[in-house]
Amino acid sequence: MNGSMPQHHAARVEAAIASGQAARSALVASWRRSSRLHHLDPSGRGLPQRLTDAELSEARERIAPLLAAAQGAMDRLYQAVGAAGCCVLLADGEGVPVDRRGTRADDTTFQSWGLWTGALWSEEHEGTNGIGTCVVEQRPLTIDRDQHFFTRNTLLSCTAVPIYDHEAAFAGVLDVSSCRADRTDTFSNLIALAAGEAARRIEADLFRRAFAHARIVLTQGADGQAGGLVAVDADDLVIGATRSARVGLGIAPGRPLQPVPAADLLGGFKRAFGTGLVPIILLNLVIGFIGRRSIDNAAHLGGLLSGAAIALLVQYRRPGENQGSTIFWRALQVAALGLLVFSFFKVGQRFYVPRLQQQPRREDVFNSYANVMNQAQETAAAVVYERDFRNVAASTQMLASTISPDPKAEELKVRVLILFAKAKATANASPSPGDEKLSVPPDQKLIEEYVALRKDYDAWLKSAAPKADR
Repeated sequence: MNGSMPQHHAARVEAAIASGQAARSALVASWRRSSRLHHLDPSGRGLPQRLTDAELSEARERIAPLLAAAQGAMDRLYQAVGAAGCCVLLADGEGVPVDRRGTRADDTTFQSWGLWTGALWSEEHEGTNGIGTCVVEQRPLTIDRDQHFFTRNTLLSCTAVPIYDHEAAFAGVLDVSSCRADRTDTFSNLIALAAGEAARRIEADLFRRAFAHARIVLTQGADGQAGGLVAVDADDLVIGATRSARVGLGIAPGRPLQPVPAADLLGGFKRAFGTGLVPIILLNLVIGFIGRRSIDNAAHLGGLLSGAAIALLVQYRRPGENQGSTIFWRALQVAALGLLVFSFFKVGQRFYVPRLQQQPRREDVFNSYANVMNQAQETAAAVVYERDFRNVAASTQMLASTISPDPKAEELKVRVLILFAKAKATANASPSPGDEKLSVPPDQKLIEEYVALRKDYDAWLKSAAPKADR
């Protein structure tokens, strides 16, 4: 490290803080906390402070369950990254490493950098760094080289992942650190994945130890992968859930979990109601609305009414459900039943048997269509040759309300409407108020389209007229 390096890094940190980037950058926000909140100097040269042996022993006792649960995962993580010059640290919620894994040959180097048990790596003491910033932000992160606050830490690369206890509360940090200059972004990403998996294994082991006498259920995440663990007791009550499970189940993390019936929380009610009953109800509402003139919607309401009545009479209370909850749901049932009775009454008041409409005869459809098309073509001739748009609106409305005898007839009708639109769009002058006849020379292309339309219509008329007479 040359002599200008401390001044250069410190100036860069101060410039970023002064520029107001803290609102847009989590890194600069951490630098700002280190400088303005903790009054640290990025060019400081002091080594990380250390706890005494007695203080370290007390810190380890405070998180004894976490220490016990982390042993296997730390060993496996070190086997994966140790050969690449990395050490593995387990820090408590205050940012103090209480356990580590490292190659014996690198111990002197890592100890000189402060990557050792008992060192104080909180942001308050070391500014922006992997462990301390992870404690503050409680999210997986990597602080690489000159992203550190202190100049003396700019040769370090630290990947840190938060660990949560059996109540989904923040418990500590799993960190993988290295001071190798050849550490690449690709390798850093692999380390982050490995550290994340190790942290999840620690959480799972910690959770299983805390609920050793409960049944452990694996929940499914939103992406179809394993979402977390849930502890269910002998009464089928959920008494615990990991943070990832709480996120997937919509439970607030960091609070003691009140016992909840497993059938409700783990999707029994959700599968029966959310993915079963609701779509059926919505489908029936849509079908009933579309076919309300020919479908007996009273039958649907009658089914709902019968189901609600049965649910009201059946006495059932889930294990662990308190009396107050039972009264609330019973009152809700009565209110829903009353609403259904009222709806059924109103349907009965307005119920009628729809009269079946007589299907029009084919010759009537043909004659009506031919009359409208003849009038529309006269309007089209006036539009194309004289730019007379006075009858366009009436002809458009008549065409829209006329039934086409066959697909070819529908095509011809659409061509007339398109011809109206093109003629209007190519008009070079707007009509004066009260006069829609424009004195603009005829458009040759529109004339050709009109002539082709008349020709196709006459051909269709000759072929369709005999069919209509049958």
